[in-house]
Order: sequence, then structure tokens, then C-alpha cells
Amino acid sequence: MCIGYDESDIRIDAYGEGSDPLIEEIVMGTAQGCQPAPASFNNAQVSGYDVLSKNQSGHIISGWAFGNGVANLRLRNLTVGMSVALLTLHNLDLDWSDAGPFSAASNGYVNMMSNARNCYNNEGLDCNLVPYSYGIFVSEVRSVGDVGDSGGIGHVPPWNIACMNDCGLINSAIIGSYGKASFEFTRDGCLGFGDQ
Repeated sequence: MCIGYDESDIRIDAYGEGSDPLIEEIVMGTAQGCQPAPASFNNAQVSGYDVLSKNQSGHIISGWAFGNGVANLRLRNLTVGMSVALLTLHNLDLDWSDAGPFSAASNGYVNMMSNARNCYNNEGLDCNLVPYSYGIFVSEVRSVGDVGDSGGIGHVPPWNIACMNDCGLINSAIIGSYGKASFEFTRDGCLGFGDQ
């Protein structure tokens, strides 16, 4: 399930009684299909999105992928694209450590703020046109990576906030959330890849 940079006020949630519905993947902030920044993504495309702006009272009224929310779901993976404004992520279960349909080394991760990879490493895109994400609020999200069939490590830690080139996250918060690798091992007396 993918939400484009030009889409706003979308709520993806579970309603009624029962267990959290299973959705394979959610990508918040996409340019083409489910890609946050395809190789062809350029300045002309970016200039068509709403800029981050406030009203006279100081409230945010527009931005990329504006005012969206995801809650009460079981997910394989969750990705937040280059920029979003006022995004709520609440009560999401990405724990595949006890097996299940997505128990594999590449699952159970949360990838936020991929503007570092997708903007700074794209010569056709001026990063000054990509606003920092504003107002990402994360609560009660459980992310646990798993071990592949060959014993390969999944995502350690399974939270990636992508601050390699730049860390563009403004007025945001993560509370009551949990990220861990699903296994531990020892090598030469050293503990590795355990709780993160």
C-alpha cells in the first residue's frame, strides 16, 4: 500500500473487533508506483508538490504526504519516503521473530527519513527542493528483525533513520516503541546482534 507525496488526509487503520489486519508493506511518500525516489525523479517532478507552509496561527497546513496516519495494523515493513508532514504511526506490529508469513531476514523493519539516500545521492535532484519531514509522531511500534534461512542478519537495528548524509526530521517524536534483533549469538566470547 503506497501513499504519494501529493496525497493527503489518508488514514489506514483497523476498525471493529478482532486481531490487527495484516498488510504486507506500507510506503508513506512515493513518487512513482511504490518507489520513494525512482532514478528518474528530478527537480521538475518535485516542484509540483505542496511546500511545507503554515497559516497565520502558525499551524502547518500543507506539505508532502500531508496529514496521513497509520494505526492498529500488522505489517511486514514500513517505509517513510523523502519527506512527509504531520504523519502519525501508532500501534504497529512488525515483530516476525516467532515465524509467520514474513519471517525472513529482510522483514520487520521501519525505514524512516530516506531523504539522505534518495536526495543527496541523486544528481538530478536539488535537495533544497525537498523539505525536511515535519511532525512524524511514532508511538507503540514494535519492530523486530528476523534471521534468514542461512542465518543472515536482517536489520540491526530494524529502525533506520538514515542520518548518513543528513538527518532531516523536525518537531517529531518516538515514544513507547521497541526495536530489537530477534536473536543473539556469541563469537570468540563476544556478544553480537542482540537487543538494540
